[in-house]
Amino acid sequence: MKKIFALGLSALILITATFTAMALTPHGNGVLVRNWLYNDTSYTFSDSYKTSVWYQNFSQLELTENHRNNVLKIAISQLGYHEGDVGDYSGINTKSSNNCTEYARIYSKNYNDYCFDWCATFVNWCLNQAHVDYAYGEMSCQRWIEDFFIPEKLYKEGKAYGGTYIPKPADLIFFDWDKTGGWSDHIGFVLYTTDTHVYTIEGNTSDNVGLKSYALSDAQIMGYGTPKYKESTEVTFDYSPSNDFTKGDYIVTDNSFNLYYDADVTSQSEKIPLGAMIFCDSRSDGWVHIKYNGVSGYTQSTAMFLLQPAELEYAETTAPVTTKAPETENKTEPETTEDETQTETEVTVNTETEDIVTESHETEVDTESDSVSTAQTDGTALDTEASHNDETLSTESVSNTDNQHPSESGCGSTLSVGTLGVIGIGAAFICGKKRKE
Repeated sequence: MKKIFALGLSALILITATFTAMALTPHGNGVLVRNWLYNDTSYTFSDSYKTSVWYQNFSQLELTENHRNNVLKIAISQLGYHEGDVGDYSGINTKSSNNCTEYARIYSKNYNDYCFDWCATFVNWCLNQAHVDYAYGEMSCQRWIEDFFIPEKLYKEGKAYGGTYIPKPADLIFFDWDKTGGWSDHIGFVLYTTDTHVYTIEGNTSDNVGLKSYALSDAQIMGYGTPKYKESTEVTFDYSPSNDFTKGDYIVTDNSFNLYYDADVTSQSEKIPLGAMIFCDSRSDGWVHIKYNGVSGYTQSTAMFLLQPAELEYAETTAPVTTKAPETENKTEPETTEDETQTETEVTVNTETEDIVTESHETEVDTESDSVSTAQTDGTALDTEASHNDETLSTESVSNTDNQHPSESGCGSTLSVGTLGVIGIGAAFICGKKRKE
C-alpha cells in the first residue's frame, strides 16, 4: 500500500473522485515573453513533430485537476527528444547540435529559425501545454528569477547558499555552473528528492530532454521557483523509487528495448523505439507484461520511466498531498565524491551503441576563455558548434547492472533512466548553454 502524506493533517481518507479530464491540444497562453515576443495563442505543431513518438505520447495525455501532475507528465512524455537542424523538429536527429526544437515554435515570431539554447523554452512549453496560463513566460533563466519568482516571493535559495527549502515535484530548479549563485545558466523541473539528492527532468541536456540528479548541497543549484499551481485533491504522485509494481504508462529510455511475444528471450520479438509510450499491467518472475500500439508482449528490460500511474488517488481535503512510494532497504543511491557539491550522477543512453552506462563526472571551467572540452567514455568525439561552450569532463564508466539509478526498480514507482544529460555555461540573454558530452 502507498503511504499518504499531507501537510498539516494527521490522517487522510482516500476517495474515488470524478473529474472531467481534458484532451491535450497545442496551446499558447499569450503571456508576453519579450516586448516583441509572446506565447502564441495560435500555436500549432509542426509537420515534422507530428511524425514523432513524442507527439504520439502528447496526444494520448489528458489534463486532470493537479497542475503538478500535468506539468510533469507532459515533460516526461518528451523524454529522449533530441534537438535538430533548421526545419527539423522531429526529435530523432541525434547527430545535430543546432538547438532547433519544436518547443521554440511556441513563440509568436520565428526567432533565429527556432534554434537557440532551449532549457527555459522547454519549461515554458510544458507549462503552456499544462494550461498553467497565469505562469510567467521566459526564454532566460535569470530573468525568470528576477522578474517573476523574486517579486512574487516564490523563490527559495539552494542549500549551498543557506536555503532550507525542500523542493517539491514540478518546482523549477535553477543552476549556476560557475557556483557563485550570481547568474542562472540553466533550468529544469524537480521530479523528486531524497534526503541527500534532487532528481530532475530538463530540456537541453546533452542535446536531449533527459533526467539528472544532483546533491542538494551542490553549489551549482542556485535555488527553486514555484509557479502558482492550483491546489487539488488529486494526489501528486511521488516518482521516487520503489520495488513495488506500479501499473501504468511508461516511456522507453533506450534504443535497444525489446518486446517479446512470449515470456521467453528466444521467442519472436520486436524493438520499441526510444521515447515510445508503453503500458505495463503486470509483473511476474522477472517479466513485465506490456502493451504497445495494440501489441501485447513481455520484457525484462528496466529501460523505462514511469509517466503516469493507471489510477489516480484523491484525498478528502484541500491540503496539498503526495502519494509516497514505499521505502525500501535496497534502494541504490548515487555515488558521490568527498566534494559532494561538485558531483552529478547520471545514467545515459548511448544512441549509437545502444548501451546504457552510468557515469560520474566533475567539471572544470576555464573562466578566462569560457572554453571547455569533452571526454566521452566510449571515445566517440562529439561535434561542437562555435556558439557552444565546451567542458572538460572526467568520466568513469561502470556497469549499469551493478550501479543502478535509484529509479531502477523493475516497473516499480519508476524504472531505469535512459536519456540523461549535462548542461553548461549560460548566456546573458537566452538561458541554457549546455555541457557537451
